[in-house]
Amino acid sequence: MNMETNLIEQLNDSAEGYKKQLNVAKILGKILPVAQWVTYGTILAALVCIFSGDSCSVSSLVDGIEHAHNKGIFGALFCLVCFLLNDLIQFVNFYIIHAIEVSLSTLKPEYQVSGSMTTFLKWGYLVLGVLNIICEIAEIGDEAVLILALFYIAFIIIQVIWARRLSQKWSNLSSWHKKTADLLRNYVYLGLGCMVIAIIAGAISEPAGDFVTYVISGGIDLYLFYLFGTYYKEMANVCAYVKRNPNKTTTE
Repeated sequence: MNMETNLIEQLNDSAEGYKKQLNVAKILGKILPVAQWVTYGTILAALVCIFSGDSCSVSSLVDGIEHAHNKGIFGALFCLVCFLLNDLIQFVNFYIIHAIEVSLSTLKPEYQVSGSMTTFLKWGYLVLGVLNIICEIAEIGDEAVLILALFYIAFIIIQVIWARRLSQKWSNLSSWHKKTADLLRNYVYLGLGCMVIAIIAGAISEPAGDFVTYVISGGIDLYLFYLFGTYYKEMANVCAYVKRNPNKTTTE
């Protein structure tokens, strides 16, 4: 369906943000395909561990490599590498929020969301990535676990509020702004639901928890990684076109 937009009235006067937005779109085109393959590898590794009766934890895989025969080492090593790379996915999410931050700078204040919330989410993803790696390779005490849990709860609450507000603010912009914001909102909601189900499934059995944590959650990540790059690129192109042709009506 074609939708005419009068986007020029919602854009600010700075030209720097539009150039940066196009550059970010190019970088996303390189990052997101890598993230997709890492996610596929993680899903495969999780299925291998689940059907072989092994745990998906890095520490268990390391122990398995130390005690495995040559034939079993390669499979355990593959799974270990996949799970470690999966911890780096948070760095991809960091850049996705950075991309949205750049896009927000191209809009007038009434179409922006809280800058402090955006910054918290962006750096929060980076912190979660680092903490995930630390938790995988080292044992942490109960106090550290409590602090991590409190941070994660705060992060989830802000993430939900931010995604909802972004979807509301961008609902009256171009169709690509709306699609991008709705995609992020859906991703956040699906991730929250998956986390709740993973907790319940983990209480029932470890394989069930691993399936939800890695396979179902991986599918949700792929949903974001496959669509976000295209949506963001089209959104950047629309903004650039409107700024170059302010007197023309943009049809999408």
